[in-house]
Amino acid sequence: MKKITFILLITFTLPFSTFAQQQNNKRDLRQDSLLQIDIHKLADSTQADLYLERAKMLNTTHADSSIAFCIKALSIAKKGLLNPSLSRADSINYIRLMAQAHFSMGMIDQIHSRLDSAEKKYLRAVSLFKETDSRQELSNLYNYLSRIYQWNGDQQLFYDYTKKASQIQRQEKDSIGLAMSSIAFGAYFERTGNVDSCLSNYEKALRILRLVSSDQELSYGLNEYGYVLQRMGLYEKAVVILLEALDINKKRGDEHFQTTKTLSAIGTVFSELGEYEKAETYLNEAVQLSREMGNPSVEAGILSKLGIIYSKREEHQKSLAYHLKAQELIQNTDVPPSLLAIALHNIGKQYQHLGETQKAILNFEQALELGRKYSLPKDQAVFLNSLADAHLQINQLQSAKEYALEAFSVGSIKNYSEVKMKAASILHQFYYQNGDYKNALEYITIHFRIKDSLQNVNSKAALLKMESSYILDQKQQQISSLENENKARNLEMIHQKALAEQRRQDQMLIALAIILLMCIILFFINRDRLQRKNKLLHLHNEQIKLEKEREKSMYQLELARTKHDLYANVTHEFRTPITLIQAPVKKLMAHAPDNVQETYQSILRNTNHLLQMVDEMLDLARLETTDTKLHYSITNLNLLIAETKADFAPLFQHKSIRFNANISHSDLSISTDRNRLKMVLNNLLKNAWHHCPEGGDINITVTKQDSELLLSVINQQESEMDSSDVEKLFERHYRGNTKNYDGNGLGLAISKEIVNLLGGNITINLNEPNKTEFSIRLPLKPVRAFPNLDSATIITDKATPMCPMEGDLKPRVLVVEDNLEMQRLLRDLLDTRFEIILARDGEEAGHLAVEKQPALILSDLMMPKVDGIELVEFVKKNVDTSHIPVILLTAKSDKESRMLGLKHDADDYISKPFDPDELIARMDNLLRQRSHLHEAFKNNPFASLQNTSYTQLDRSFLKKAGQIIEKNYQDGNYTVHQFCTDLALNRSSVHKKLIALTNQSASQFIQNIRLTKAADQLLHTDASIDGIIYDNGFNSRQAFYKAFKVKFGQTPKEFREQKVTS
Repeated sequence: MKKITFILLITFTLPFSTFAQQQNNKRDLRQDSLLQIDIHKLADSTQADLYLERAKMLNTTHADSSIAFCIKALSIAKKGLLNPSLSRADSINYIRLMAQAHFSMGMIDQIHSRLDSAEKKYLRAVSLFKETDSRQELSNLYNYLSRIYQWNGDQQLFYDYTKKASQIQRQEKDSIGLAMSSIAFGAYFERTGNVDSCLSNYEKALRILRLVSSDQELSYGLNEYGYVLQRMGLYEKAVVILLEALDINKKRGDEHFQTTKTLSAIGTVFSELGEYEKAETYLNEAVQLSREMGNPSVEAGILSKLGIIYSKREEHQKSLAYHLKAQELIQNTDVPPSLLAIALHNIGKQYQHLGETQKAILNFEQALELGRKYSLPKDQAVFLNSLADAHLQINQLQSAKEYALEAFSVGSIKNYSEVKMKAASILHQFYYQNGDYKNALEYITIHFRIKDSLQNVNSKAALLKMESSYILDQKQQQISSLENENKARNLEMIHQKALAEQRRQDQMLIALAIILLMCIILFFINRDRLQRKNKLLHLHNEQIKLEKEREKSMYQLELARTKHDLYANVTHEFRTPITLIQAPVKKLMAHAPDNVQETYQSILRNTNHLLQMVDEMLDLARLETTDTKLHYSITNLNLLIAETKADFAPLFQHKSIRFNANISHSDLSISTDRNRLKMVLNNLLKNAWHHCPEGGDINITVTKQDSELLLSVINQQESEMDSSDVEKLFERHYRGNTKNYDGNGLGLAISKEIVNLLGGNITINLNEPNKTEFSIRLPLKPVRAFPNLDSATIITDKATPMCPMEGDLKPRVLVVEDNLEMQRLLRDLLDTRFEIILARDGEEAGHLAVEKQPALILSDLMMPKVDGIELVEFVKKNVDTSHIPVILLTAKSDKESRMLGLKHDADDYISKPFDPDELIARMDNLLRQRSHLHEAFKNNPFASLQNTSYTQLDRSFLKKAGQIIEKNYQDGNYTVHQFCTDLALNRSSVHKKLIALTNQSASQFIQNIRLTKAADQLLHTDASIDGIIYDNGFNSRQAFYKAFKVKFGQTPKEFREQKVTS
């Protein structure tokens, strides 16, 4: 009887689950207008989707219609795939539709127990879903496919496909899907007898479902777990689990399906516990709900359970009535044939109990026929055992044997232990009655072996049953404890209620007092809060104000920097054309007649004046930036003023102005920025010269007062200055009413900015008529003992003739200039003295420097692509060009630009406009230095290796070359090829490098070192000359004598004798 219940529970799982879908579909059919859509007006893929939706709605109620819709969808998808211009996305969509159609038709076959057909459709859907990478649908399909194998008894495939589903669900982080797979694993381990793994998987599934708060799936999981516990005989724990499921169903408002399922399971558990009245109560309630739902298949399943209860109570006639009613409901309903087969089997069992064996056999045969037809292996095995038992009962032994052997075979193949054990018992009886004791013994042994293994499983179940009993006892004790606590609490509440009435009046008074006090406290709290809020608002406003001021300052600073950059670029652009004007003019002046000299002088004066104005604009822009740096040094004011006086002497003589300087100390030195202070003096004296009449006086006085220095410039005025002009004198571009003044009005503004930077102030006094006094006050900084930095620098305009070059070849000079006019000018200036190579930018120049190996590079600083600084870096860091001197030629005259070039190893730096003679003199000087290095290396190669005139890269090259020769000079077979190999350079590169640095080829370089070593041995040792020859790598006495005489002007013997005599 327990075996029948087990079969019923497994078989009814599918109708219960599909019925939920059926109810939802009915609701959808009532509420959704999907079926009213004219599908033929839609796109093909959309039509197919809608056909599949309709198929899902009808798959449990109208199977034929559902299959028809699936076939339509499948036809549309196949037709769509034939389109040759189909995109990849559309192709995948049509494959997905085909997969879903096969999936839906497989579900219909599974519902109606056509398991082989369902398996084929599922496997086809699997292959299609893999093409679309539909992982979620694929995992669902694996779960459905695993159930096919579960019901077919193929436990390994059941496990494998459940595992595949769980792997996808884990990757997709599908918690609910993982829980469902854990439930399937639990079912698998139940079938294989692994009780611990079975229960742990169910517990895991319930933990997940409780965490994700999924009530519907949790109710399903609790029901499944309850069934398992009931089948294991853990009835008390099963009741606890199923009651929890019932509680969840009621909270969810599920009045029918899940509640019916749970009530049916609880009734089954009570039936197993022998509490038949409780079981009837729950099952009758479930029957009532199933009738309200209008689902006869569910009602039939519950009626079968009631029939089993009456069979247990030996009320077989009543049991038969319930089973016959169940059969009637099943036959009139489109449900899986397996249910009808089980109903027929149950009826047969009751006829067998009632002694009507022939009727029992008839029902068993009908059940077996359905089992064979619809491939229900386990059900077939049970039916075969029942037929064998019935035939044995009426002594039809041969039929009993045939049925029992077939049942035993199915049980062995599918590993159905209980079926196999029952068949072995029947076969034992058959062989025993026929006197075949050997086979009888064999089958009774098999029977008891299986029984023992099942008892081991039941032992584990018994332990778990004890555990669940303990848990139930604990819960019962907790309930009793809670009841006692509630009673005590009720008595305490009555007592407290009496006391509360007495204290009520007092509490009201206290409450009023507290309320009044709270109102006062709240008043002060709100007042303080308001004050704090106002204070915070004030601070916030101040912060906003400061932020705006900071933004304004940053904007002004950025504006000043932009202006500085603009002026710097303007300066650069002005200086290049001015150079193009001045250089040809100076060249023409050298050969021009006297009558045009004045014209050329005028051109030069005006271009110089233009440069001066541009420089003043740049200085003013630079002063406006807050990051202007002052360069303090010890400045002797006596020397500074004397130098300034000498600068202005020609101007003062032109207007017969008397210039007087009065300094309070004969040797007055201060710490200041000398260049900027001189700029201030120049601007003040220039302003005084412009406004002083002919034959007037200009006086400078310098006095030291405590911690201040007072410097005054006093000059006569041609006309009295208006007092309204005084405040505007330091404004930019202001020139008063003097119309014949040719300045730009920036000098005094620049002077004021500089004085402010130095921490002082400048003022104007008009105390005497027609006299103006500019007074400067500067703070005195501490003076440390520094060397005199004001020593005069003498500059000559004479160009030193260039050193003579070997042969008649002119030195090769690479000129790099992006301005074509400047490029032509430089070529015209230098063409008579040098071989000129031209390049438009630093990138082209780099290639030409490596290829042409010029003696010198003359490069502009600002160029496109690669500028002058980058060119210097390339030249000085390249072993092929690091020896080439570089002169930077630029329109930027500021000190920072000059220092930037020199820091990157530029050999010289000349500002535009330049003096052609000065440029040529500097080029000659660099080339002469290179010639001196050649001569020094020729005379003493070892001492020259440490010469600091070489760049670091060149010194490293020469040092490495010297070390290699030092190591191998005694080897007469050491060749130039081996030398180049040791240097890791090709022969051409070594030759060019050595020619540039030493004016010697590689072979001459080796020979020079060998000769120097030989000369040293001649002077400091008594070795024979022949020995010295071969010790220093010479293989020929004649070659050694010839080379030695060329280098030293004497034979080796004469060289040694001269040393002895000296």
